[in-house]
Amino acid sequence: MYSAKMPKNFLWGGAVAAH
Repeated sequence: MYSAKMPKNFLWGGAVAAH
């Protein structure tokens, strides 16, 4: 998972984790 350092990647990482 991505840290708060990358807010934009956080959303993308969340979508990947959801899959």
